[in-house]
Amino acid sequence: MTQKSHLRAELNKYMKTIGELSTTEKQDLRAWVADGNSVYDNPFSLYGEDGRPMDYVNAERVNTEMYEDYINSTNLFRYEFEAGPDEEPGIPF
Repeated sequence: MTQKSHLRAELNKYMKTIGELSTTEKQDLRAWVADGNSVYDNPFSLYGEDGRPMDYVNAERVNTEMYEDYINSTNLFRYEFEAGPDEEPGIPF
């Protein structure tokens, strides 16, 4: 079995077990595998609690969640830092 056919078989098996995927997730996952990567690895170097690399889809979801949390906390900090109508500008701590 060639590497390419092994990765394709791994992808087919994974797709049956991962559940619902968005169109973007499917496209990204297929591109990841087409580049010669396993579905059981990820480009973000994210690891699970067991110390092993997270699978692609779950790592993508965690990465997106971390990004959204970062953006939301940054926006909250900006909101607290900027002066409101009755507030003086300054650092909120």
